[in-house]
Amino acid sequence: MSKQLVVFITSIVLLSSCGGGRQASTRDEGDTVRLRYAKNLTIVRHDGYTEVSLKDPWNKGKTLHRYILAPREAPQEVPKAPKAPKAPHSAAEGATNASALGTNEAPSGAVGGASGASGTSGATIIYVPLQRVVVGTSVLCGLLDKLGRRDAIRGVCDVQYVNIPFVQEGCRKGTIADCGSGLAPTLEKIIDLQPDGICLSPFQNSGGYGRIEELDVPIIEMADYMETSALGRAEWVRFYGMLLGVEEQADSLFNAVEQDYLRLKQLAAKAPHSAPGNAPHSAPGKAPHSAPGKAPHSAPEGATNASAHHANEAPSGAVGGASGASATSPSILMDKQTGSVWYVPAGQSTIGGIIRDANIRYAWADNGQGGSLPLPFETILEKAGQADIWLFRYNAPQPVSYASLLSENAAYSQFRAFQQHRCYGCNTATTTFYEDTPFHPNLLLRDFICIAHPELGLGEPSYFLPVAQ
Repeated sequence: MSKQLVVFITSIVLLSSCGGGRQASTRDEGDTVRLRYAKNLTIVRHDGYTEVSLKDPWNKGKTLHRYILAPREAPQEVPKAPKAPKAPHSAAEGATNASALGTNEAPSGAVGGASGASGTSGATIIYVPLQRVVVGTSVLCGLLDKLGRRDAIRGVCDVQYVNIPFVQEGCRKGTIADCGSGLAPTLEKIIDLQPDGICLSPFQNSGGYGRIEELDVPIIEMADYMETSALGRAEWVRFYGMLLGVEEQADSLFNAVEQDYLRLKQLAAKAPHSAPGNAPHSAPGKAPHSAPGKAPHSAPEGATNASAHHANEAPSGAVGGASGASATSPSILMDKQTGSVWYVPAGQSTIGGIIRDANIRYAWADNGQGGSLPLPFETILEKAGQADIWLFRYNAPQPVSYASLLSENAAYSQFRAFQQHRCYGCNTATTTFYEDTPFHPNLLLRDFICIAHPELGLGEPSYFLPVAQ
């Protein structure tokens, strides 16, 4: 047995509170991997293994999950310890579909209930590289394809939302299993697959992962979407590369994305104050912006989503929160109503950051939360009714039109962007938006710049297209 493996086994056995196994504690020092943007991820290299810690983005100072990444050739006879107790959960509110849950935006907050989660001293051992993975979101399917590890995908949840040909073909041929809903995967199919990892997105008040937590299979919590910057989320590709044995490819991918993103951000910062003949100007006699000297304030730390919009009052129809954007830059409204609620990106969400980096004004730019804000229609109209452009995502077999928008909600006609036909829709049923943009935020930044600053000459957007007349 090699000296490296002896060191690994000894550290697990000596530091485990209950003997090691799938739960192990590590306290020795190591070399911390320098991450430039990710705030909720810590990676420390030790002799013979790597420790990864995920911060709980909804409970400051707590840990969501800790992992020990051990070489696959390491011995498997590590004694098992009892699983960590589960934290209480309740059903998540506002979850629309699994694709959205794993993308730029979701209902605010998330906490998983897997072993090794917040409040425990143990860490889940994962033998890498992973060979047989059940993937809970289309986001990771796209990333594995980009990293050359599509062979590792053995099961997928919410297949109907995955717009990747090889995944759809694999499900038809039976080489990739349809594991049901991402919120409640089919346990029997997962057991038959004998995976060595299950990748799922955690959500606050989701009720945990149910019976899947009872399996002796590591649950990899994909909390990347709760990073506060687009590049911070994209940098999680380095963690996923370690899991899949393609660390070098992952680092190269991130470096290329970072370089292009920063180039586009610098370009957007040079945009004129307004685009003559393109960006709409204020209606005569009515200013669409916040009153001088008054901008929305951040919601108090720890405020709930329901109270967040009350802490950000603004003049009727105003578009404030211009943090990071020129005071006369075009303003934006995001997404549209779902049921009785309208989810908009929070100020510290990844999409909120992309809007800021595109030099676009946004009514919730100064909001201090991550994820999404569930707001009533009246609040949206009051704060963003005068936005210059309106971008939204939808899932439909046919392109959206102004007439179809009115059939959904006649009140949409009150928005300035609707009246001036400055609306752009991204059909997630026919594009690879969710598969591409989470780990390639430069592509989404380009779309925003193309629409808000056409004078910069980047061409036509790729995902958000003009709504049909």
